[in-house]
Amino acid sequence: MLLWPPAHFAASNQQELSEIIFRASQLDVPPIDQILADEDSSGDVLWALTDHEGSVRDLVENSGNVDNRITYDAYGKITSETNSAVDHIFGYTGRECDVESDL
Repeated sequence: MLLWPPAHFAASNQQELSEIIFRASQLDVPPIDQILADEDSSGDVLWALTDHEGSVRDLVENSGNVDNRITYDAYGKITSETNSAVDHIFGYTGRECDVESDL
């Protein structure tokens, strides 16, 4: 949702215009390369739910079932998964998983 420039809004006074500008500055948008969902060749969709750092914590089906819950250590290594068979290309801080370094 883009709320700029404020001249496109009908404001009856300066106070109302100031409130519109303030609300526009409070909007939060997803990071540039955040992956929201992953669809496989059979059409199944997994939704990547992330934490405040962008790390993928849960992989969820359309039905709402959590297919995999992932936990990381402080350096990005996966410490536990509820279902390691369910894989996703992105992991810690939303970056690509590196198979060689296990990060």
